[in-house]
Amino acid sequence: YTGVSSLNSYEESWVLHGDVNYVDDENMTIYLQYIKSFYFSVVTLFTTGYGDITPKNALEEIVCCGIILTGTCFFGYFIGAVSSLVAEGDRIRAAQIAKVEEAQAFCISKRLPSPLSIKVLEHLKYYWSQNFVFDEFEVLNALPPTVQREIGRFCSQRYFVDQLLLFQDLPEHIRGLIAFKLKAISCADDEYLFHEGQFGKAMYIQVTGVSLLHLEHDHDGHGNGGCRVIKRGQCFGYFNLIGVRRNCSLKTLTYSEFYCLEYDDIRQVLQNAFPRVWNRFWRKIKQRVAQLTKHNQHVLQLRAPSTSSSSPPAMVAQDSY
Repeated sequence: YTGVSSLNSYEESWVLHGDVNYVDDENMTIYLQYIKSFYFSVVTLFTTGYGDITPKNALEEIVCCGIILTGTCFFGYFIGAVSSLVAEGDRIRAAQIAKVEEAQAFCISKRLPSPLSIKVLEHLKYYWSQNFVFDEFEVLNALPPTVQREIGRFCSQRYFVDQLLLFQDLPEHIRGLIAFKLKAISCADDEYLFHEGQFGKAMYIQVTGVSLLHLEHDHDGHGNGGCRVIKRGQCFGYFNLIGVRRNCSLKTLTYSEFYCLEYDDIRQVLQNAFPRVWNRFWRKIKQRVAQLTKHNQHVLQLRAPSTSSSSPPAMVAQDSY
């Protein structure tokens, strides 16, 4: 401003008088001057340039060049900042898409038929939309122990692990770490989730839909074990914690969603939490499973909280069958 005010040779310049209409109309009100100035600033900053307000001399040209350069830099920075925010906010979505693309490449490389490829992609789209695509324990390990235990207690109460009889001997925050290992899966209607005699490696919780659990034999291996309808909030399949092969089959009657908890994940949590004595806790879990199996309790009822129907079944354990 000091430099501009010293240029006395430009007495008729709107730069010196602060009025873009100085030459055209000396009687313009202050209100209209503000509107005109704002209009000029917007048109120049965003390099639109309608041409109705133009520089008439070198001083005005210098000022307009400075405004245009400032506006260009500001506009570029603004676009970059918005793009960065959109990219960061959609990072999870981008990771999910990348996982689906990997599945598509897998189907192509294995030359799977179209119906089977569609089924693979549908299941994986659901799987990655419902499960965390990044390493949860990497995030958790970066937190201080007090925060980790608080998160563990919350997850233990939020999900079924806090009240499930199998894990009653574990500390609360360890039950929360086991809850981190839950994975959501889906299964179409009239399909088998597993068959009797297969090697089992996971237990399940019915989240939505209805399934049919078929027991060929009872605990003693005699007679017909019967069929049991599995509905929302019921846990099954834990028998394989003490047995190698499945003692039952499960078939979906409707489209169903499940929480899946693998036995290896349970062992991994125990080994990380109790490196020297994890076997003691593992034996206690197996003892509880043995007691349930001895009494033919192949299903545990987990009572869901009275919130929305879309909430996961998180729970008070009740024995059934």
